[in-house]
Amino acid sequence: MATSSVLLILGGIVILAGVGLRLYPLLRPAPPDPGLVEQFVVERQQMPTPILPSTFTPDPIPASPSVLAPASTPEPTPTPEPEPYVIEGIRFADGAPIQLRFHVPDSALSPGGLIETAQFNVYQWYPEIFADPDFFKPGHNEAVSYIDDAGRVGIWAHSGGTRTTMYPLQHWLEANLVNNLDPDIESGFRASTILAGADVDVVVAEQYSAFMHVAAAVRVPPTDVPELVTHVNDLIPYLAMTYPGADFQSVVGSQQVVYLYFCGLALGNEPTNPDANKWTQARFVVALVSTWDTFMPESAN
Repeated sequence: MATSSVLLILGGIVILAGVGLRLYPLLRPAPPDPGLVEQFVVERQQMPTPILPSTFTPDPIPASPSVLAPASTPEPTPTPEPEPYVIEGIRFADGAPIQLRFHVPDSALSPGGLIETAQFNVYQWYPEIFADPDFFKPGHNEAVSYIDDAGRVGIWAHSGGTRTTMYPLQHWLEANLVNNLDPDIESGFRASTILAGADVDVVVAEQYSAFMHVAAAVRVPPTDVPELVTHVNDLIPYLAMTYPGADFQSVVGSQQVVYLYFCGLALGNEPTNPDANKWTQARFVVALVSTWDTFMPESAN
């Protein structure tokens, strides 16, 4: 009985399998048309790719004072204003005792190559400074300083006699000029070629020196003095324009400059100024600038 059932089941399975094999070719789907497949691929490539909105949400960043507070800008350090009358650490005012030592070529006019002025006291200018008739007399070795339009220090000093402040320098300049007198060279240019570049020790109270050198120098002849004396605060630019060979253009833009202003004689046969005396015919202007920024001690004499 069991065997007959098994055989009956197996026979049914074989019949169903045979029927399936016969029906599959009739019922299976037809393959797609190759032409339609190619057209679909071309159309798909031409379609724009949609851009979908991002669903990413970043984690919140906690605020911190360094992020929220604006960056602070440091205050610029102000440039200190130069102190009036102070050049190379020396205050050319308040009666300061000053001596100038010029280092020049060794000659019969300058034995040892050194020209020393007398020690003189420098007082800053104020409107009533010349009210005292005994002040600023030749032989008193007093000088008057002032500040020009650019902050440079000008110094008026006496010359013209053996007991005056600038006489040693005046005499040396004039003796060299006379010995080398050339009528074809304008006298205003000669001082620059003689003194230019000379080293100068500015000695204070016979104890300290500032080391400077001559940047520009000029002798203004007698006939030019009446115009020169009208230029005080603008003296340096005036000299640079009027006497270009004297090198004052090199200090027009400088503030750390000391310039000496003193009188001189008429030389040779040059025309004189009838309104001036023998000792005040010409003028010398000598501009000094720093050689080093140090302030060195010097042994007292």
